[in-house]
Amino acid sequence: RAMSQAPSFLDSLGGGQFVTLAECSVRLRELHSIANTPEVKFITSSHMVRYFVNDFWSVLDEDWQKSLLELSDVSLAVLPNAVFPEDCESESLSAFVTRIRNAILPRSQSAVAGFLVSNQPGYFIDHQMSPKKSHEVQLMAALVAAVAKEQGVEQVVDVGSGKGYLSETLALQHHLTVVGVDACETNVHGAEKRTNLLRRYYTGLVRRAERLHREKEDQ
Repeated sequence: RAMSQAPSFLDSLGGGQFVTLAECSVRLRELHSIANTPEVKFITSSHMVRYFVNDFWSVLDEDWQKSLLELSDVSLAVLPNAVFPEDCESESLSAFVTRIRNAILPRSQSAVAGFLVSNQPGYFIDHQMSPKKSHEVQLMAALVAAVAKEQGVEQVVDVGSGKGYLSETLALQHHLTVVGVDACETNVHGAEKRTNLLRRYYTGLVRRAERLHREKEDQ
């Protein structure tokens, strides 16, 4: 049901820059298919470190290697955004990048900040988070919670949950039932350790977060 409807709050963000959840599902399935393309699956299914340790560059298609080496620094810088020169000599690489570009989701952030702030609780517990991680988790949690509320969802699965920052925020501050899944045992142990710590000191952390929130508003 969630994938067949377009939440009203997404429509309100304006500019025609957002897709429906149904279209989002289609694009995510296409990206999954792209990631399993034989030409790149050995990369997408591996950790970045293995790219260097196992010398994945030498396994890459020779035409792709040649085309990539001929790119300027500027072209390489924008390549992660699926922007590729039209005069690329490798037709298969050009077609691959075009396929990615057609599948990626809109990245416009107009009006998103104000909307997310309005859907956040009056405090945020950033214990053991860096400023960057705190910013990411705070906004992502507000968005996930808003989608869940719009669709009547009470249970969420956090795939690739890492140390559990997002999962804990969704559970403790947005009152969702969350299952965190991560392939790294170290991350799982870290998440369990942090969760146990939060349970012990949660009341104090909430008071601290609320105080900091009030002080910020008074400035």
